[in-house]
Amino acid sequence: MSLSGVMAVHNEQEYLPYSLKSLLNVPLDELIVVLDRCSDRSEEIIKQFNPSYPVKTYCKSWQKWKSPRAEVADFGFSKASGDIIFNLEADLIFDHAMFNPDFFVDYDMVVFRNFNHDLHTSHVRTWFEVFMTEQFRKTILGKKLWPGGIFGTKRTVWQHLRFRDSISKYGEHKYFQDYKQRLVKQKHKFAYVNTTNHLHLRDHSLTKKHQLQQGKGRVILGFPLWKVVLHSFLHCKPYVLIGYLRKTK
Repeated sequence: MSLSGVMAVHNEQEYLPYSLKSLLNVPLDELIVVLDRCSDRSEEIIKQFNPSYPVKTYCKSWQKWKSPRAEVADFGFSKASGDIIFNLEADLIFDHAMFNPDFFVDYDMVVFRNFNHDLHTSHVRTWFEVFMTEQFRKTILGKKLWPGGIFGTKRTVWQHLRFRDSISKYGEHKYFQDYKQRLVKQKHKFAYVNTTNHLHLRDHSLTKKHQLQQGKGRVILGFPLWKVVLHSFLHCKPYVLIGYLRKTK
């Protein structure tokens, strides 16, 4: 199986030197980089990256102040030629163990665990994700709960399903949750691998103001209270819940 990586980049000069370095010796056949309205040094850093596999760079300018992530990902995936395509984030240090085609012998999509920069809460989230996956694989409260993480999928499956910009249902950064739901609904096989150790470099301990804005946004997006409570607890962001409750009054 040939392997492609797709990385969408929007002003990531702070993290790219670390994420690209971790991709130097991985067994990829190509890396597709989509530069999405970058105004920093991201493009320059990408051009200096010289791995053993080809790097194909595309500059896109969608007609929005910030492009929908599903649209950006779909464009990148459309340029990939590998049998397996990995959706790569520009702000991670990658675990080489992910790039193993054997994961996809029995599965059509595989999600890989990552740890966040705020490591003091990562063990709580990791336990929760594994517990939910192993103990409650079927249905909870009428919805399937899937852990997040970096993922890879078979190109033939993606060509059939594609990503959808499901902002109204899952939020801007959760477009592949919809993809996973539809993948499983159509009897494709999905797996979660909790042995990888990717490190998310971006600091998730947002300011009080940002947390309040996140909470208000979840009201607009129609998130139920129980999801906001879980998010606030697992990520140690109490003001997300406060912002949500203030907006619902």
